[in-house]
Amino acid sequence: MFDKIPLVIAIAVLALLGAWWVMPSNPAPTASLAVATSNETTQPSNMANSRVVELPVESSEPQPQPQVEAERTEYNFGSMERFESSSHTFKIRNIGDAPLRLEVGDSSCSCTLAGLEESDVPPGEKTHIKLEWTLKFKEGPFRQSATILTNDPSRPEIQFAVEGIIEEAVKIVPRELVLSGISAGEPVSRMIEIIPAAFEIGDVIIEDESSIHPLTVRLLPRTDQNKNFRLAVNVPDTLPSGHFQKALNILISPADPEKKSIRRTLKIAGNLTGGYVVLSPNMRKDGIYEIPPINKKGSHEYHAIIRIRDSEKKLKIKSLKCRPEFVTAKLEPQPETSIKGLYKLTMTVSPDAPNGVYRGTGGGDVIIQLDHPRIERIRFYLECAINR
Repeated sequence: MFDKIPLVIAIAVLALLGAWWVMPSNPAPTASLAVATSNETTQPSNMANSRVVELPVESSEPQPQPQVEAERTEYNFGSMERFESSSHTFKIRNIGDAPLRLEVGDSSCSCTLAGLEESDVPPGEKTHIKLEWTLKFKEGPFRQSATILTNDPSRPEIQFAVEGIIEEAVKIVPRELVLSGISAGEPVSRMIEIIPAAFEIGDVIIEDESSIHPLTVRLLPRTDQNKNFRLAVNVPDTLPSGHFQKALNILISPADPEKKSIRRTLKIAGNLTGGYVVLSPNMRKDGIYEIPPINKKGSHEYHAIIRIRDSEKKLKIKSLKCRPEFVTAKLEPQPETSIKGLYKLTMTVSPDAPNGVYRGTGGGDVIIQLDHPRIERIRFYLECAINR
């Protein structure tokens, strides 16, 4: 019996060695991405119960993109006059391989994107944009811009700009003729200078002289040494007192026929002082003479100085009337001094004037009718209160 024990041990050892040879010492997971659909065990031999998971793969090929190209983005117009308007057209091309989309963006205050031919530009095609501007600023450098938005990822916006210099081709000095401190009946003449700036003046034409009637204007002869033109504006002595405002159009042609003529409007304004003025502490700004309150018996006198501003200083009185009837007046010339044309007006309130308030429609006035070439009458209103 004991003789068979070594044989049994040898067979057992061989069996163990065979099992070790068949089983790997460190089994690795399968390289396939088959996932078993059975409950727990994986059966590589039964692929009917398995599915393969596809992992996404990124493409290395580039996608089509639009690409915008602008031949020019700035335009210099040189020099222009203030308030003049102009425009310029820019070109945009799509050199990409996808549609280019354009959209109008912001623009500065004096620049307007007036036109965008196409908002969608196919590959290889082009479009145009039109910028318009008006020179509203004073003389000096000018630069304004407008923006176009694009779907080009490398250039999402393009700014187009226009620039130049604002200058007057000619200057008129003074730009507006204001006539002040002139009395009615006094003829006056003023000079206007037309000075070349951007070009030499060839001719000056007064387009409608009747527009400033009864004022007159005359183009003075120019000397060989002087490149300026001069106008003489005349105010006649027959112009009545009061405010006036006129406008005269002047066409100025350059000596160079290639350059265009320009038109200027000369404004003429003035205020001819009335033929007279009434001076007194009791004279209000609204032209009413306010008699101080009367509370004592007897007659009361009040005075004013009337200054004649007309060139004809002498007055011939035709009549002098006062209201209410209890007021009387007289006008006397003052002795001549350095200031001529002064008259003293004396107003008297009679002692029997009834008590009352004399204002508004119940007030009074002083009317002096004259024999004068331009001053027909002198008139102002009276107000007073009597309680005595």
